[in-house]
Amino acid sequence: FDEPYRIPVKTAAQIRRAKTRGGRIVAVGTTVVRALVHSGGRAGEGVADRRIGADTRLCVVDAMLSGTHAPDESHYQVLRAFQRDDVLARAEAALEASNYRTHEFGDSVLIFSHQDSAPAGELSRNCGGPVRATPDVSYVPGTLNA
Repeated sequence: FDEPYRIPVKTAAQIRRAKTRGGRIVAVGTTVVRALVHSGGRAGEGVADRRIGADTRLCVVDAMLSGTHAPDESHYQVLRAFQRDDVLARAEAALEASNYRTHEFGDSVLIFSHQDSAPAGELSRNCGGPVRATPDVSYVPGTLNA
């Protein structure tokens, strides 16, 4: 489904500044990921109408804080842009074994991207295009109790 968004000028400037300094951009939730991928980190308003999945290049977002999602849920496809299916399956098993609450019921995970991050000068180019994968894979489970 399509999601409208607005990226303020100040936010876009902070993203560019962080990227220039080698910092990471952590999106809070799938809606923010979709907005940043669609906008390429540029200021303005728009409608995120692209599906994000395993083949999406994450040129702005380096990590995502999100509720946990089951493989049969549409939001899970966004998680697939950040990590390989085998890593997500291991994470899902660990979350289930530890009795984490799923989706909007209180528990969250911080997922780092397995992709190369785009330098500040490349933020607006090729966003959402083909993936450039790196060999290092990071997954950090965490919990936030509501």
